[in-house]
Amino acid sequence: MLEIIAIVMPRAIARKIKRKETYRQRWIKEHPPILIYLNREDYELLKKLSNDTGLSYRELLLKALSDIKRLNDILYSIMNSQVRKHAYEQGYNEGYNKGYDQAIKNIYNTKISEKTLRKYGMKYIHCTVCGKPFKGYVIKTSGTIADAITKYVKEHKIYHAYHDKENNEEFHWLSK
Repeated sequence: MLEIIAIVMPRAIARKIKRKETYRQRWIKEHPPILIYLNREDYELLKKLSNDTGLSYRELLLKALSDIKRLNDILYSIMNSQVRKHAYEQGYNEGYNKGYDQAIKNIYNTKISEKTLRKYGMKYIHCTVCGKPFKGYVIKTSGTIADAITKYVKEHKIYHAYHDKENNEEFHWLSK
């Protein structure tokens, strides 16, 4: 009889049997449950909304979630576009200002023909004595500021410093 027990015993030892997952177990892995606790007031509101709209609690909550996601996306795109717009404007202005400063330096250091300047709507300020242009001082051909500068130059008789033997300055009005 001992032999019989020895033979039967190894079979009786519980082996871990690998069982396949059931459909329900797989479904729960793919669709994790969420449990929320509501106070009576919130529950009644959810129940009323569900009855009014004809949606289940799940459908109502999922619809609210999609609306929140869409709102978040809209806000993100608005914020992102404003940030990009601000960065673009800042970069544009910095580049424009650097380019403008460089152009002024180039105009001051280079004699550009008046014909070329007129083509771009600009002109030199001219000396009231000899009529030659002041090197590097350019204004627009039209506009209230350009007219005011031209009028000021004529009224105050601004001229080159070499017309005035006593001054070593480039302009007469700068030496005062």
